[in-house]
Amino acid sequence: YLLKGQDIGLSLFEDYHQTLRALSEGQWALTLRRFEWRLLGYLGYLPNLIEDNRGNAISIQAQYRVEPGRQIRRVAATSSVAGNIFRGEDLVAIAGQILDDDGVLQQAKRLMRLWLDYYLKGRVIQARTLFVRPVVEQIEES
Repeated sequence: YLLKGQDIGLSLFEDYHQTLRALSEGQWALTLRRFEWRLLGYLGYLPNLIEDNRGNAISIQAQYRVEPGRQIRRVAATSSVAGNIFRGEDLVAIAGQILDDDGVLQQAKRLMRLWLDYYLKGRVIQARTLFVRPVVEQIEES
């Protein structure tokens, strides 16, 4: 869906090959987040996590509303980071691909889902179905 009309050369496929190799070694979450980030970059859909809608650098002390297709907006601090609200600290780490912290990695997953779902317009990434075991198998194991 996202590649329609794009000429991206071999780099994406080389990254895909390296991703499959890393996945076979069991590095799931980190590998998938990094590949999703690079994929969005190849396609020109990478979110700008460097500055907000006013041109100010993302502050690690602030919180931001992230809406795909729009610039990030700083919002008043809340007690809850959920939905499309992210901590600046996490956005800066994601932008730098510093994903060694489990909390940041979880936020990267949330951001990538938000971003990909928007650009896929309700379509499902077929690769996700490869990782879902049938309910019958899960019941038989319990």
